[in-house]
Order: sequence, then C-alpha cells, then structure tokens
Amino acid sequence: MYPHHPTGSHRAPRRRSRPRRLGRPLRAPALAAVVVTLVVGLAGTAIGGSGNPEREDRAAAGTSLHAANDTTWIWGQRGRGREGGDATVATSWFRSPLAVRSDRVESGDGDHVGSAWVRPLWSSGDAVLEVREYRGEEVVARHRTDATRLPRRDWTQLEVPVDSPGAGNRLELRITVDGGGFWQTAVIDDVTLEPVSGAMPPTPPDSPATTAPEPSAPTTPTTDPTQEPTSAPTSETTTAPTEPATTATSEPTQEPTTTAPTGDQVLSNGCAYSDRGIPSCGMYVGASHGGNSDPASREEEVGSRLGVRRTFYRADQVDYALSIVREDHEAGRLPWISFKMPHSWADMADGRGDAWVRDLTQRLAATDHPVWLAFHHEPEGDGDITAWTRMQERLAPMVRSGASNVAFTVILTGWNQFYGEDQHSLENLWPRGVTVDIAGFDIYQRYGQGDKGWTDLDGDYFSRIEPWARSQGVEWAIAETGVTDEAAQVRPDVIERSANQVREHGGIAYTYFDSGLNSAANWVLSTANKVESFSDTVVGSPMLPGPDS
Repeated sequence: MYPHHPTGSHRAPRRRSRPRRLGRPLRAPALAAVVVTLVVGLAGTAIGGSGNPEREDRAAAGTSLHAANDTTWIWGQRGRGREGGDATVATSWFRSPLAVRSDRVESGDGDHVGSAWVRPLWSSGDAVLEVREYRGEEVVARHRTDATRLPRRDWTQLEVPVDSPGAGNRLELRITVDGGGFWQTAVIDDVTLEPVSGAMPPTPPDSPATTAPEPSAPTTPTTDPTQEPTSAPTSETTTAPTEPATTATSEPTQEPTTTAPTGDQVLSNGCAYSDRGIPSCGMYVGASHGGNSDPASREEEVGSRLGVRRTFYRADQVDYALSIVREDHEAGRLPWISFKMPHSWADMADGRGDAWVRDLTQRLAATDHPVWLAFHHEPEGDGDITAWTRMQERLAPMVRSGASNVAFTVILTGWNQFYGEDQHSLENLWPRGVTVDIAGFDIYQRYGQGDKGWTDLDGDYFSRIEPWARSQGVEWAIAETGVTDEAAQVRPDVIERSANQVREHGGIAYTYFDSGLNSAANWVLSTANKVESFSDTVVGSPMLPGPDS
C-alpha cells in the first residue's frame, strides 16, 4: 500500500470538542431527551412494538428488539405508538447511526415481507430496513430498502420483500436511522416479519442501501502506509523530480474495444461481466491481506471468499505474480495486481521496457481469466509526474491490445487529485488519447490517527469522483482503504457504510487494506467491529464463478 498524502489541509480546521465517551455522566437535558421506552409486541413472526391495541391478542412473548451496534441504547416508555399503544424507542450517540435488530425467527414457506413504522423525534434522518437471512451463523442473503428520508416527528412506513427464503434459514430484521447529528432518537412501531400470500416482487440483485454522508469536518490526511509488501519502504516526503520529461515516442498499435460479455460470464448476483472482469452491475468487495498472504483464513472468519484481491510486486517478481493470479482464479477471486517498473518512468515511456511489458501481458493473457493490472500506483511524489503520465499512455494500448482479459487500471491517492498540488490534479496527470478501463483510488478513514478527526469520504471524495469518471467514460473503484480501530469503535458499521457509498456513486470495486505493513495506523481487520462490518460488506457481494459455483 502506498498512499503519499502530504500534510496540509484543503479546508480550514473547525474547532470542536472531542466526542463524549461512553460511561461519562450526561447532563439533565440530555437525559431528558433520551429517556425512552422499549415495548415489544409480536404477531406470529411479528417483531417489535405494536401501537394497535386490537393486535395485542396476537402477541407472542419473548421476542424483542436489541441494539445492533455499540452506540445504540434502547429504553422503555409507554404510549408512544402510532395509535397510543406501546412502542420501541432507541437512541444512538457519537454521530453513529441508530441500529436495532430483532431476534432471529424461522422462515416460513414462500415469500415474506418485513415492515416497520419509524418516527424520528428531534431530527430527521435516513432510514434503511433490512432483513438478513442466516444459515447457521452465516449470512447468505440480505434484503433491504433504499434509504428513505424520514421527516421529523412524522411516522413513515418501511417495507422490504423477502423473496422465497431458503428452507430452514432464520431471518433477522434490522432498522437503521442516521441523521448525522451527535445523537439520533426514533420511535419504532408495528415491526413485523411475516409470510405473505401470493408472489412478492423479487428483490433486485445487489440492491445497495443509500446512506447519509460521513460526519463532517474532515482533517488533513497524513501519509498513508504506502509501500507494497514486497519492496523496501519509499520516502514519505515529496522528492525532487529525478527523471527528465522527454518527448514520447510513437505510440503502439491501438487496442481493440472491450469484448462484450458472453452468455456464461455471469457473476453470483446474476449480472454479466466482460472478458476484462468489468461487471455490468454490482460492486466487487475484497482486500489485500498481509504481505500477499493467502487470505483463506480471513475468508473463513468473515464467512465469504473475497470478490477481488489486491497484491503488489516488483518488476522481477513476474513468476511469483503469475502464481498468485492462478491461485486467485482457482479460488474464484478477481486478481488486481500492481507492479513497480524495471526502468525509470521516462525510459519506460521511451520504450525501453516494452519487452518486459509484452512478456507480462502475454503471460496474463494465457490465464484466460480476468485480471486487473496497474503500473506504479500512487505515483505522487515519486518523480516527474509528466514522465509517469507518458508511461501510462504508452503502456495502456500495449496491454489492452495484447490481452483481451486484462483491464488496464491507473491507481492514485485521491487526496492529491482534489487537495494537493496542481501537477497532480486529474486534469493534468490523467493519460490522454488512450483507454483506461478503471481509475483506482486509495482513500482512508483516519479518525483517531493522532489528532485526526472524521473524514467525510462521501462528500470529499466519492461524490467528486463519480461525475469525473462519467465524463471520462472510465469505471472507478477503491483500490485501497482502511479504518482505524478508533473509527470502528465510534461507528461500528463504518466499513459497510463506506462501501455502500462507493456503490451508490457507481464504484465497481471496494478493496480493503488488511495489512499492518508500513502502516501509520492499524488498518488490519483485528477488532470484532471491523471483522463484523467487513463481513456484512463482503457477504452477498458479486463474485466470479468459483469452486463453489
């Protein structure tokens, strides 16, 4: 991993107090604002409060709503239901989303529908209703609504169809409300999860949950751990240009257009994918792991294989890279590989490395499965950026014409493009006159790293990348990302939330940096919150055909 994020802020820092930690006494007004009640009524497989007295005779004892993250509290209060009955009231803290879940219930025959009425008390918020389908302890399917904006103090009904759950599976209903404020309180009533007569509309594949932006007031990112596992650390400071900016030589033969998907190229979510692995819908979720380590143990822990796997190599490690690529293909993962170059950027741009590139391309083509390839990712601060751009312009058509299964990718830090020096802006460094299949960005959530505050990844990055990518006709993806232990403590669903935002903005891959190598913070999936959030993200995400297909 190689982010080179110079210090310096793209906006003036805001003065704000640090979030209050759990366990500190609250002042009286705060207590008054959150003294709320939990009352749960059950109807058959109904879950949660029932505000309709006429339905109380259908209640079954023993099922309740529970907090689904570490910052949600559930309280008890009567008379807050839609029709004067009892209801469930919950409050979340520390700018975290309010999240509650039901007990798991056995699925009946045929289609089901989940439903809940939600009323935010002091501020509006975005709500998502989700039903998770479990086989044992593994999530095998998720059915969810898009985010619905809840007006303050008004009741809104949320419904989600559950199309033919598997026999013997258990269903869990979850409600999430996020208004972005320091706390969020909502009343939840008439929560049910019941079989329905007749056919329900099928749940669209890979339907994402739209989420509100991350908390505001981002602070300036510091240098990320930027070095790949297989080479020596590079300098974190910006160095003077070391390569001359020479005029590019004649370009290689232009590559053919991307091959359209064939009938048997179908992902696990039912969407087609091209020969180069570009999905027609949905978003791959995956990771790099250790120092190009086998991710099988992590896959077992999170309950799913990775959809995409990032690995890193020196120029003299082509044989090693090909062995990892074949390993990933056999496991049903999409390999996304990065190489450092055998010569300087200027020499590569002038053709000195053509033989090395052609050999690599031919060997990747022989694998006959999709591969994503990048040359010297995160170049900012590593030399003359104009030479790097000329190198990409030379190599892109060479790779794409030599291997119809290889997607040519360019990977940048993200911060430098939007908040760094002008020479690193997308307008100035992006390759011209050639086809780049995927623009990758390495963007991290640094909350708790030193004195760093929360970065608004959605507002500061994803929402800006989307229109740019559309204007260029290029797909985009997160090539590296990570969250600190502190960020996952404050917002336990931070990984899933961020991935949903990438998906909402058209990203086709989300790749987590699950490694402690050369790291300025602990990005590793080493805490329960991180593992659960990554599991919730990767389970059910699109996969290439694999051994379990």
